[in-house]
Amino acid sequence: MALSKRKIQEMVAQLQKRFPNWRSFSSPPDPNFHSDEIDYKQNLSNKAKQLLNPETFKAVFNSENGSQIDPYETLLANIETVGKAANLLYLSVPSSGDLSILYSPNLDKPTFCQFFFDLLYGDGSSEERLARYLDYVRAQHLPSTWTFPTYYLFLCYPDTEIFIKPTITKSFLLRLGEENRFSAQPTAESYGSIKAFFHGNYSG
Repeated sequence: MALSKRKIQEMVAQLQKRFPNWRSFSSPPDPNFHSDEIDYKQNLSNKAKQLLNPETFKAVFNSENGSQIDPYETLLANIETVGKAANLLYLSVPSSGDLSILYSPNLDKPTFCQFFFDLLYGDGSSEERLARYLDYVRAQHLPSTWTFPTYYLFLCYPDTEIFIKPTITKSFLLRLGEENRFSAQPTAESYGSIKAFFHGNYSG
């Protein structure tokens, strides 16, 4: 279902309430919009690509740890650092926040890091990788949330992937009459449907 002209006008009006000088996503850019919404996300994406690159994971997976420093703790610290580097995640209560999986007593560090690596760099589409990640965390009775996996997918692949904050995403889809695409529990199918809609590659 294509967006109606009225829906598009409503969205533009909402955006211009906060950024009155915004006219389009193309040149000339609105400096306030870029400062508030674009620049820091680009910096965050660069930080994620630096700390969570494939070589960093592979070096740990292939290491023979003879030191007192746990290399998996270093990987988890990198994941945590990226998670705390902006205000996109809820962090006020660590045990129930968006990074709670990192603090779970059920977390097996080597296995989790393997599945996290697979989520970002494994074979198949992002939907297939997300499905494997979700199957793993549920089987291990770890927190299964929308925010955690999609946050890192988005930062590593900002041109193709999306970050899903449940309340905001559901509200946005509801406004557009597409709320059926959203599922309360994260699923690869719902993620793929929402991503296709956001990118305009969807069918009615």
